[in-house]
Amino acid sequence: MPKVTLTYEQWLDPEVRYWSEAGFEQGVARYERYLDLFSLAPDSLRGQWVLDLGCGPFGGMFSVLEGVSRACAVDIRAQKYNAWGLSPVPIIAPDLRGKCDVTPGSIDAAFCLNIFGQTQAPMAVATELARAVRQGGLLYFFARITPPTKQVPGFRIQDLGKWFGFPPVARRRPRRPSPFSLCWRWGWFGRGPDRIDLDSYLERAVWGILERT
Repeated sequence: MPKVTLTYEQWLDPEVRYWSEAGFEQGVARYERYLDLFSLAPDSLRGQWVLDLGCGPFGGMFSVLEGVSRACAVDIRAQKYNAWGLSPVPIIAPDLRGKCDVTPGSIDAAFCLNIFGQTQAPMAVATELARAVRQGGLLYFFARITPPTKQVPGFRIQDLGKWFGFPPVARRRPRRPSPFSLCWRWGWFGRGPDRIDLDSYLERAVWGILERT
């Protein structure tokens, strides 16, 4: 991990202060816990095209994955994060419509980690995931159950049906399946306390692995 020296202007950014006070090393440790959660080894996706949508300053899962064929680290704050120099791969920004610079149906594995519940545009995220992942490709998904605020719509377990189709363990079924829910087949689903961020493990979360149909 490179040493980070913050300028006064950077310190005025609340996000910079958050990562600095939490400890930059803890940021990478979080992604190691995602590997454990999804039963992945660092080289499990070797030779594959991988997308991390909303990767954060460390390049998301690319801070712990090894040997991927193409790394697509995407975040709306790409310019800021690239200036920090914490990511092992360049971070790219989506365009004004929320699309990534990837060929439709070219991604073998995608990560969407803790994005729903924080994004102001969940439909754009769901659309881009369905567009980018190839048929038979996998989506690794994690989200905290969060209430809505003035800034973001939050995330409820019922939203799984809207974006990905209800997992097999869910009792309720959507009355009118959305186009997104018809794109995915649930392979594995879990829910419980959030143990990704050790300081917030009492929060509820859901996670799973889905296959693009």
